[in-house]
Amino acid sequence: ADLPSGLWLNSLPNSQVRFSTGLETGAPQAFFPSSEYTGMEFPAGAALSVASCGSLAKYSTEVNTMARVPYVSRDEMDAEGQQIYDTIREDRNAAEVGLQFRALLNSPKAAGFLTSLGTQLRFNSTMPDNLKELAIIMLAREWNSDLEWTGHSVMAKNAGLSADSIEKVRTWKATELVDDEAVIVKFVNEMLHDKNVGDETFAAAHNILGDRATVELALTVGYYCAIDLAQIALRPEMEPGRVSTL
Repeated sequence: ADLPSGLWLNSLPNSQVRFSTGLETGAPQAFFPSSEYTGMEFPAGAALSVASCGSLAKYSTEVNTMARVPYVSRDEMDAEGQQIYDTIREDRNAAEVGLQFRALLNSPKAAGFLTSLGTQLRFNSTMPDNLKELAIIMLAREWNSDLEWTGHSVMAKNAGLSADSIEKVRTWKATELVDDEAVIVKFVNEMLHDKNVGDETFAAAHNILGDRATVELALTVGYYCAIDLAQIALRPEMEPGRVSTL
């Protein structure tokens, strides 16, 4: 997050600080033990993120995180746009369209097609729910998506993924997972980092999932990369009252 002048860091034990005075221009970043920065006043324009090992570090000021584009409301849209808006809401059985989707609705048709893909992959996938949610939280962790992690880590637990497995993903230890979970981790990691899925990895996933669900796994990676990268560019806020658990 971008931080104002006069910020003082309150950190808990075993947490780390990533600090840069020029994050927006791609300045180098580094991790340091939080104890080195506890009580330090940060300069204006600095940027900070906190990663913890078993505990959550917090900083003691409210940061302005307004999105970079307007949140589109239903009454601003034409009839076709309102239909897209309603479909997004109804598909998710929500009282209101979420802020990140309202940001995307500045391009209504694109948002409609993208979110329709998400609806299919989330609610009509043949992947086992625990493995589907594992893939999703891996992508949230990869792209540092507070929005997706905070929602889908709960869904992952409800789908049967253990608290230990979820925490391993959150703390960058997903490669320690075993059995079917390890297969999903390897498939996703190879897509993201190798720009390839090896024959052995594909065969292992296909053995678990079959044709349709293997395709759905690949599309799930693509969809959540699109969503998470759009968040990076547009910076939609967390929904009111929600706090990141990433």
